[in-house]
Parts: sequence; C-alpha cells; structure tokens
Amino acid sequence: MDWRQLLADMLDLQANCFTSINIESCFQIYVATLLASGRKRNIVEAGNILQCHNTGWTDGNVSYLQSVQLVLHAAMEYFDSAASASDPILDLAKMCLNLITDENEEIEELLDLIAALQLLSDFGVNMLPVQVRVCSERLKLLEMCIRSKPMAYRNTQRLLQLAHKLHVCGKDERLQEGQVLVHIAEAALKAHDYQFCAEICQQLVSKSHTIGWQVVQDLGQCHEFSNLRLRCDLLAFALLYCPVDVIEVVVNTRSSLQVQLLSDMIYKQMKDDTSVEEEEFCDALTSPVSPSREFAGPVHVVEEWTEMTKNATYRLLNNIGNKSFWKTTFSWMQRNMSDAEIMERNCLIMSQGFPAFYSSLAPGCHISSFSTQYDRFSEPDICSPIVLLSQALLRTILLQGTASAGTFIDCTNVLLQLAEQFLVEDSSLGLGHILPLQDLTLSDGCFNSMPCTSIVLQLAVYYCAIQGYKQLHSTAEEGRTREQNVYLFTPSELVQHMTGLASKHEVEAWAELLLKYENILVDFQQGQQLQGLECGVDLQRFAYDMQYQQDSILGLAMTVDIEKFFFAVRLASRHGVPLGEVAARHLTALVLGSEDIELSELMAHLANPQLSELLKTSPHFVCDRLVQYAFPSIEGSDHQLLLLYYTVLQSIAEDYITYSLTPKEHIKLLRKVKATSPNIDYKKMVDPSNSLMEVLLPALERNNIGLTVKLLKSMPASIQCMIQTGELYAAWAQKEFFKIPNTCDPPSTKDWLQQYKVCAEYFNKMAAAHVVDFVKGTCFSECGVDIIPSECRTAIVTQAKEYCQLKVIHPADDGRDEWTEAVKTLTHWLAHLEVVRSLEALEFCRGLNQQGHHLLRLFDVSIGEATHVQELLQSAVTSDIPLDSLKILISLIPTSAKTLEDCLDNLLKEAIEKIKCGTELEGSQLLSAVLRRMQDNLQCGASAVPQEVEALCGDASLTPEIRLRALELLQSLKPHESKSDTVLLYHHIQATIASAWPQPPIKLQETDLKTPESRMRLFSNLLNHAHTWQQIVILKDLLKKWPLFQDSSFSDEPTNPWIQLIHRMLTFEDRKMDDVENALEDILQHNNLSPTSIQQLVSMTEGTTDLPLLLLLCLLPNHSSLHTTATSLTQKYLHADSPRLSDRLLSLLLQKGLAPALIATPAYSQMIEHMLTETACDLPSWNTVANQLVAAGNIAEAGTTMLLHMGVSPALAVFSAALALAKGTSPEE
Repeated sequence: MDWRQLLADMLDLQANCFTSINIESCFQIYVATLLASGRKRNIVEAGNILQCHNTGWTDGNVSYLQSVQLVLHAAMEYFDSAASASDPILDLAKMCLNLITDENEEIEELLDLIAALQLLSDFGVNMLPVQVRVCSERLKLLEMCIRSKPMAYRNTQRLLQLAHKLHVCGKDERLQEGQVLVHIAEAALKAHDYQFCAEICQQLVSKSHTIGWQVVQDLGQCHEFSNLRLRCDLLAFALLYCPVDVIEVVVNTRSSLQVQLLSDMIYKQMKDDTSVEEEEFCDALTSPVSPSREFAGPVHVVEEWTEMTKNATYRLLNNIGNKSFWKTTFSWMQRNMSDAEIMERNCLIMSQGFPAFYSSLAPGCHISSFSTQYDRFSEPDICSPIVLLSQALLRTILLQGTASAGTFIDCTNVLLQLAEQFLVEDSSLGLGHILPLQDLTLSDGCFNSMPCTSIVLQLAVYYCAIQGYKQLHSTAEEGRTREQNVYLFTPSELVQHMTGLASKHEVEAWAELLLKYENILVDFQQGQQLQGLECGVDLQRFAYDMQYQQDSILGLAMTVDIEKFFFAVRLASRHGVPLGEVAARHLTALVLGSEDIELSELMAHLANPQLSELLKTSPHFVCDRLVQYAFPSIEGSDHQLLLLYYTVLQSIAEDYITYSLTPKEHIKLLRKVKATSPNIDYKKMVDPSNSLMEVLLPALERNNIGLTVKLLKSMPASIQCMIQTGELYAAWAQKEFFKIPNTCDPPSTKDWLQQYKVCAEYFNKMAAAHVVDFVKGTCFSECGVDIIPSECRTAIVTQAKEYCQLKVIHPADDGRDEWTEAVKTLTHWLAHLEVVRSLEALEFCRGLNQQGHHLLRLFDVSIGEATHVQELLQSAVTSDIPLDSLKILISLIPTSAKTLEDCLDNLLKEAIEKIKCGTELEGSQLLSAVLRRMQDNLQCGASAVPQEVEALCGDASLTPEIRLRALELLQSLKPHESKSDTVLLYHHIQATIASAWPQPPIKLQETDLKTPESRMRLFSNLLNHAHTWQQIVILKDLLKKWPLFQDSSFSDEPTNPWIQLIHRMLTFEDRKMDDVENALEDILQHNNLSPTSIQQLVSMTEGTTDLPLLLLLCLLPNHSSLHTTATSLTQKYLHADSPRLSDRLLSLLLQKGLAPALIATPAYSQMIEHMLTETACDLPSWNTVANQLVAAGNIAEAGTTMLLHMGVSPALAVFSAALALAKGTSPEE
C-alpha cells in the first residue's frame, strides 16, 4: 500500500471537498493509521511526521501534545491486545512509546508496566497484560510473586525492581520499599529462613521503616532463631514503634533475652575447672544480704524471668563466691596499659567524686560520671564493661533471691568490683559497697588494686577508721548509739581518734591496716614534696616502689643546693637508704656539676657542721663511691677538675689511696703535670696498665720537652717510671721530624735534611740505641717509606752513621761498644737501601700490579729483619705475582733459602707446623698457596717436590681442596709410576668425596678400590647419596679415573656403572639442559656402550625425559639401530609447537643421514634452515643431502633443497623447477 499516496489523496480531498476539516486533523488521522498498522516501518514513518521533542511551538504537522496522545493511544491498544508477556505486539507498543524522546510520566509508566510483565513472567505469574494494567491493588501481584515459588522471597532486588515498575504505593518510594521488605521478611519467617529474615529486618531497622515493627517483633520473639543479641536489637526497634498494649510483652521478652545473653557471655570466659564442691556452694549461701532497692514492674515479671534463666544461671550464681571465678571472668575486660595510660588514669584520681546533686556541698570535688549530668538531659553514660557486668550480676543475684523467698547468694566479689569502680567517681557510694563486708582483707585487696593517690589513701584510712570504730563500739548499748552517729563525725576527727587507739589494738586487722595506710599516705605526701621541688618524681611509684624510692632520694641528693640535700638526708633516714651513699651522691654532684665553683667555696661547703658530721661516719665508703661515680666522668686533661676531686678526697680521708698515691700526693703531682703541659692525660699517666710513653708522646712539644724530662725525674717511686731521658728525646724527635709546614708542593730532600738537622741537635741527649730508634722510626716507618725519597733516606742514615762513628772515636764513659753496634746496624741498613734501589728491585717492580709494589714496600720497611722477612715471604707466596718475579724477590731478600725450591720447602714445613699448633685457617691458606707455587714450578721444569707433599694426600685433618692439590702435584710429577697409582687414586677419591659431600656417606678404605665388585659397591653407594648435580658430575669424573670394569657382568647389563650414571642424569630434576648434554657427550665419547644397553635405557626413560636428551643419547654412538630409534622418537614426540632442536642435534641428524626419514616432521625444516645459516665443516654438503633425498624417493624435496642452496627465491622454486633440478642432481640421471 502506498501510504504517501494515501496522504496526498487525503490532503486533496480536504482542500477540495472537506474544507471544514483542518490539515492537522488529516495528519492526525494519517499518523494514527500508521501507528495502528502493526508494521514497524510504518511506525518509523509516523515518527517522521510527529513532533517527538517539545520545543515550545509546533515544528511539524502534528503538535507535541497531540503526538504524545497518539503514541499513548496506539501503545495502549497494542498493550491491551497482547496475549502474554512474550507477545511480539508488545515490541510495537514499546516502539511507539520510544518515538517521544522527552521524558513523559505517562509514557514512562506504560514502559515500566511492559517491563514488569517480563518480571512477573519470570516469577511464574502469567496474566494478560490488560489484567495487570487494570489491577488496582498491585501489591497483591507482588504477593503472588512471593508465593509463586518456595524461594522466591530471596530475590529481593528483583522484587524491589518489580514493585518499582508496578508503581506500588504510587510515587512514595520509601513506603514502597518498606512494604516490599515487610512482605519478604514475613515470607522468610514463614519459611523458617531466619537468617535471611534477619537480614531483611536489619534493613527495615537501618532504614527506619516503621511499618515493619510487627515482623521485626515476630522474629525477635522467635525462640528458634539463635542469635540472641540480634533478637534484642530487633525487639528494641519493635519497642520503639509498637502500640501501647504490646509494650509490656516486648519489654518482658527483651529482658529475658538480656539475662540469657549475660549468662552466655560469662560462661564463655569461665574455665572448665572452675566448678567447686557442694560444701563450698553451701558456704557461699550462708551470708544473706537484703539491700533496700526499688524494682520496676510487678513481681510476677521477676518470677517469670528467674524461672526462664534458672537452669542456665544456677552454676553461674553459685560460682560468684569462688575466688577463681573473678580471675577468669574479668580477665577478658582487662588489658595491659602503657605507662602513659597509667599516669593519665592516676592523674584523674586527684579529687573525690560526688553526684551532681551534692556538688554544691563539695566545691573542691568533681562530679561523678556515673550520675546524671545537669548540663544535658540524659541518662549516665557508663562505659566501663566491669561496671556494666557487675551491676548485671548484682541485679541477677537480687532477682534470684527475690524469686527464692529472700535467700541471697554471697555477692562479696561483685560488691568489691563495684566498690573499686565507684570509689573514684562516687566516694560515698563506693564506701557503701564495702562497709557491709566483715572480712577487712578483702577490702584491703580492693584498695591495693586501685591507683595509689592521695584521695585513694585517705579513703582507705577513713574506711579503716570506720571499721575500727564499729568494732570497738559494737557490744555495749551506748556503743550502738555512737555507731549510728559515726558518720556524723568529720573524717579528720574520726581518723585522729582511731589512730590514737590503733597502737593499743595492733593485733586487730583494722588497726594494722589503718597504720599501714597512714604510713603509705605519709610516704606519698613526702613524694609530693619531692614533686614540689621539681625533681620529676612519680608520686604513685614513690608510694609503693621501694627501689624507686631509693633512686629518687639519691637523685635528690645529687644537687649543689644544701637544703635539697638535707631534705634527701631526712628521706633517707625514714626509708633506710644508707646515708653514706646519699653523701657520696651529693659530693659527686659538687665535683661534676660545679664547673665555675672556686676551691674556697667548695671548702666552705665541706665545712658545714652537719655535712662534716655525716662524712665522719663512713669516710672510706664515701671515697669509694666517689671513685665509682665521679672519677670516670672526669677527663684526664681536665687538671683543674681533678685538683678539685682530690681536694674533696683529702678533706674526707687523708689516708685514702688510689693508684698507690694519697690525695695529697696526687695534688702535688697534678700541679707539676699542669705546669708541664695541659695536654697530658693525668688519669692515664697514673694508671699502671697504660704505657707512660704512649701517654706523654701526644703532649710532647719542643717547648715542653725539658719540663717533661724534669717531670719524669720527679715522679713518685710508686709509679715506677722506667723511661730514660734519651728514649723520651728520641720519641719526641721522631714526632718533630715529620712536622713539615704544609705547602702546595711535596717536601724536597732539602726540607727533610733540614728537619734531620733540627732533630740531630738533640742526639747528645740520646744513647746509641735511641739514635738507632730515631733513624728506624723516621726512615723505615710506614709513613717515612711512603713520603721520604730513598736518596734522602740514604743520606739521613749516612749522616747518622757518621755521628755514631764519631762517638766511637770519642766515646763518653763506657759507651764505645754501644756506638760500635749502632754503626754496624746503620751500615746494614745502608746496604738494605742499596738493595731496594738496585736494578733487580726495579726489574721486580716492572710490569707488576699494585700487589707487587706492595710487596717491595713491605721489604723496604722490614730492614731485612728475620721476622719481617719471613712474613714477607708468606705474603709473596700467597699473592698472585708471577713465578719469575717471586724468584727475583727471593734473591733480594736476605735469607738462607736462596732458591725458590728451598723457600717453598721451608714454607711448607712452616704451614704444616701452624696447622699442628692450632692456627688452622692461616696454615691452610699458606699450605694451599705453597702447593700452587710448587705446581707452577713443576710446569716450569722442576723435577722434585718435598717428601712432605705425599704425606699431605692422606691427611684427613686438611681440607679436601689442599689434599686434591697435593695429589695433582704428585700425579704431574709421577705420571707413569704404577706403584703408587692405587694409593694416589685412594687419596684422590677420599679427598674428592670429602669436598663434594659435607657429610660423607661412607668411610673409604683402600680395599674398596681393589676389585670390580668393591668398586661397584662404592659407586652404587655414592650414586644413591648424590643429591646435587655437582655431586653427579664429580662422580662421573671419579668413574673416568677408575680402572675399567673388565668383568662381563658389568659391561652390557643394566648394572653397568655408566648406564646407571646416565640413567640418574636423565631422571635428575634440578639440572640444566646444557650441563646434561655436555656430560652425555663426555661419557659417550670416552666409553663404548652397547646399543642394547642404550636402547634399554631409552625405553626406561622415554616417558619422563626430554626429547633432546634421548636424541643425543641415540645419535652420539655410531649404531644404525640407535639412529632408527632416534628417528622414531622424533616422529613420535616432535610436533609443530615443540621447542626448536639445538644446533648440535641438527648437525648430528644431518651427519647420520636422517634427513629423508624425518621429511614429514618439523625437524626437516629445522635441518634445512640450519644448513642455510651454519658454515661448519662437519656438516654434509648440499649435494650429499640432495642425493640422500633422491635415493629415498623424495625427488621434489631434493630439488627444492638445491634451489634454496642456490639462493633462488621461494616464490620461484616451483614444483617443476625443483623436479627438473632434482633429476639432474640424481646419480641415476
């Protein structure tokens, strides 16, 4: 049908005949017809005429409002005509509705209704669409969905989505969500799915849907739901929104649940062994208490609660009287607090606490946090779990007692716990909890567990006073009247009165505790005085920590303030701290803390009569403490402070001796030292464990050398000064010699000789040995060798020798022999310098690395002395310098061993001796180096080694590396001597096993190598204990050195050691492919294994070993049967996605002529590619490979191979060309 023609005809009729009809009506009729035509194409065409977007005016032929109405009418007709949710006509309805692009409420509602049809169908509710649309109570549709399937209520989100699409409750989305959740929760509860119901109820609670209180209450009262805490929370919500007539029932149910929760909570913390005997239970029930308290609610409610929890709480209530109950019950609520938290908690308990109602009567106290606050209208916020639990227990006990006709269980421990919490916040209430207790030791434990503060101690004293007053006046008739008036006395009056009576009743508990707490309170107040002095004392610790008391008192004594000191003395007298210790700490502070104090002020301080009297009691004890505390903190060069220190010692005890000197002698010597040099460390000087020369040397200068000599001469005899004057001058001269002014250029020979002249002026004060020491310390010291030229050192030694020769000619007294010996020494040193400067030394240094220069430097410093020369030889042998350079160095060194062999022989004996003497590490290093040098010497033509080397091979005390090196040395020396082959092989195997196996599996004997059977047993044992690849490789090397297994039983059978070793290599997990390939090539190249053995080995490992290893095992031997096996393995296991074969395997496959057999495998293309890229001479020629292919009937492949070899492009290597070329190549052609 031509719709456009129809529209034209309609417009023509309107213009000519029906002029009363406007054009817009024509278009509306036309569009309505298109929309109702049932064709999607016509609906799209109608959309081109309609105004789909509201622009405020009419853009097309149909206005926006009329367009919406036409679309809605057409969609409604389609919707009502649909037979089901899956009717295709609904798609036409949605297509009509989607023509309007603006948001429209009616259109959105109809679209949601269409979407809801599918959701209803998913739930199994099949209705006509028109029935859904005209349904006035669409919530029933939701109920039908929930009832449609047993678990339909679990589809919460889909049900909520369905309610949204159905527009349940109109536009009120909150009411809509609440209604849906309520129906879901009711369905879950009815299905006994309590957990899911609880989740939905929690949503109702969290979103405050008040309409859900009924289902929430039902779940809270459901006894089958085991989550008691959640039930309590749900009932709290129901209690908030339920009607008035239901409140009582909900309250009762919730209260019973709370009691049950309390019981469960406590039982979880109790141990299984907290049960007690029935006799103890009876004792716990013998102290009834009847406190006066009002309870809300009728009595029958209490009886109902008690009956419900009777069975669950019976053991709990009886165990409250057991001491172990509280150790287990409250342990979960108490955690370890840090020191900062403890201090913060203690600082809060600085005043009494009262309820806000009584705050005007106690202005200096704080308001209790457990009472109602007047600054806000709210109940008290009790955050303490102990208080909450204790109050709950007390309430439970009282409920049980009420239900049992007034028989109450002993609640002493509950009262103690509550008292401990209330004493801080509400003192009166706290005392009221413990005053009924008869056993005062329990109350004592309560106070001991609280922080030690002034308020707590005062409450403890007041409590003990009340208890004492009640006990003293509990019998007489008039006493009862006074007992009733005890609380009318002021606390201070009552405490003062009872303290006076306590001394007469010390045996009674109240008196003992009263005196105890008064003493603690006095100590605490003294601690407060300490704190007032700003000494940083922790009052709480000072009250109960005895060690802290002593440390605080001694710390207070360490002051220059005399008043603080005498306060510390008073504290020490009270607390039993030794007064001598206090005085010593005070004097230590005087000495160390008074840098600007004058000596006169110090003496005036020490002259204080009280201090003098105190020091006379134990003078030597005080001096010992001063030596212990003050002396270590004084610098040895602080001569003024040391004078002050020894003056204090002298004022205390003149006969006190330190370092063999009295204080007076110390003062006298100190003044001399101070006058000599301020840099002398006096403490080190008088200490006999120090070298006096080392102490004086840093302070020696040209201007004080004379004073230092006088100081040495005036040393007290007890110091035992052994330093000679010349020795001191020599030491100073060595120091002075190197004091050259710093300039940009290094010092010249002239500068050094000038320094020598300055020092030589003091030679007349030295003996011959001292002059020699000076020359040695300057020219042959580490510093001198580095910075002084050798020519200059030669000149200095020459001048020193000339000076000594003059002394020989003109000797003083009897010193000719000493100067003659000095001349000989200096002559020897000149010869040593000549050697250092010789051509041989220069040749030794030429071409060597830094290590060689270091050896020559060590030789220079050694001056040819025997000890240093021996150390030099050891360093040279252990170094990496060449053998020729080592020979040159030995020729330079003045030693008895002039050849390398003699030197190595001596060092070998020395290394062995060191190992025997215990220096094993050093001896082993030297021995290893000597053997290495001997090996190098043999390679250079030497023909003998010391006899000691052979003994090293079997020495088990040496490391395996050294023994192996010795074996190599002997084997290289005697390669053809069969006499010692077995012995050397035995030693070699023994050392190898020791190096490869940290814990050798066997103890090797020589007999293990004599027969094939014994060697086979040894091999099997080692193979079983080879757990690393290195051990397997070492075992292979050992097997190569062993004699051949000639016995047929070890040749071709699986017992062949080589077959066993190869099998272990193939099955070993922790190894690298390259290492295994190299090992296999080594074995197969040097051993002729039978094809049968290899074939059996391949069959055993075929399924577990990598293909390249199996191919290598088959290709290395020249056996055609193994090559055939290699071909089969390749065809079976090599696939297109397999890793590429190695170049070595590809070469072997080509060499064995296996290319034709593998033409159908990926190996063929790899072989051709290998031939194109490799130019190795061991590969067959291209013609050879082509002939092999032609002989196998692969003519085309042979031709293609030749074309590739000739460089023809693969695109030109067509079949005909390849075939022609192959026929020309074929030998038959």
